[in-house]
Amino acid sequence: MKTLTFKKKIFFILLAFIMYAFFGFSFVVGKKTLEYGGPFLMTGIRMVLAGIVLFLIQVLINRKKITSIKGFIPELILLSVFNIFLTNVLEFWALQFLACYKTCFVYSLSPFISAVLSYFALKEKLGVYKIVGLVIAFCGFAPLLVYKELSDHNKFYIEPAEWALLGAVFATVTGWIVMRKLVHQKKFPVLLANSYSMLLGGVFSFLTSWVFEGFSPMCVSNWKLFVSGLLVITLVNNLIGYNLYAYLTKKFTVTLMTFIGFVTPLLTALFGWLFLKEKITVFFVISYAVVLVGFIFFSKEEIESKSK
Repeated sequence: MKTLTFKKKIFFILLAFIMYAFFGFSFVVGKKTLEYGGPFLMTGIRMVLAGIVLFLIQVLINRKKITSIKGFIPELILLSVFNIFLTNVLEFWALQFLACYKTCFVYSLSPFISAVLSYFALKEKLGVYKIVGLVIAFCGFAPLLVYKELSDHNKFYIEPAEWALLGAVFATVTGWIVMRKLVHQKKFPVLLANSYSMLLGGVFSFLTSWVFEGFSPMCVSNWKLFVSGLLVITLVNNLIGYNLYAYLTKKFTVTLMTFIGFVTPLLTALFGWLFLKEKITVFFVISYAVVLVGFIFFSKEEIESKSK
């Protein structure tokens, strides 16, 4: 990784902030779009569209990399199921019932959950700082998880939407472990991995929509607003987000990128308050502060290990 000048470093940090701001805004757009159509149909259209676009980009960039999927089928199926289908279907189904910032904040736990799963699945070590950070983060997140902020009465319990969202996070982390194996160990092209998995995951979503939503024009109340929201989310998350994140990780470490990304729940809370009139609760502020402390402990070990 090349050393950046101060001006370039500031520029790329600002670019990362802008990227995460768009990610935060996409939660608000997603919640609004769900008022006009179901989460399964929404995921199906978005993924198939993004998969086709990514495949065309690969053709334009380097069509020689388009090889047979023979020998990669198990990983591509797992990637489609976990990283695309379960992640997005569970996320957008839960988003119907939860505040935008809560949905986004749960995803901020991905690095912690990834560390735990990697410990068991990939035999990666967990040092003292990481363990302390994990304990602090999960303790800090617990109050927000059980607090039902969109209820007329303050209640403390975990409802199906929270469980679905936690399932989406676990699916995301599992999917990225599969992606790491497919891309880094088996040397499968990243664009093709995303393209094929999105296409197959989109088909799974269409089948789910057909079972639970009827998969017909009647299940969308306003096609114009529904498609507009889908295009915004697809552009921000699937096309710009994935590729810009990959580009920025060449400039910064994943640890720094994740640390900058921790601002996303705050920005999502701001956007939700501005555009959807969602109230920012005290539980969110407290949980965010505690989890941030946990994240600092968690990151300290990785930063020290890379500086040696």
